[in-house]
Amino acid sequence: PPDWLRWLNPDAAALELPVPPETRGGRFAARRFVRAGAGPAERDVLRLRDGGARLAGGEPIWLATLARERCAMRWNLLTLCRDAPADAAAALAPALAGLARREAGGATLVGP
Repeated sequence: PPDWLRWLNPDAAALELPVPPETRGGRFAARRFVRAGAGPAERDVLRLRDGGARLAGGEPIWLATLARERCAMRWNLLTLCRDAPADAAAALAPALAGLARREAGGATLVGP
């Protein structure tokens, strides 16, 4: 059966649900990685996009988005996942430990 049918299961754990495509700046994520969150209804999703710029050797500069998502049944029909509230950023901090961070336009930039 198609992956999208899992959204109809009211008892589906977050890791069992497909990660829908998302765009930022008109670019779809080239890679998506998912890991378990604090409970069965949470997951952490890392999305990587080609930033459109290249290093001298031609390698792309990748842009990453890390989000904690909470999944719940909506309208007694679908189990959908949404970004958790802004306080979830503190819960994701251990995943970013050891990386330098900068703020730019309200977003946190992580890198060397």
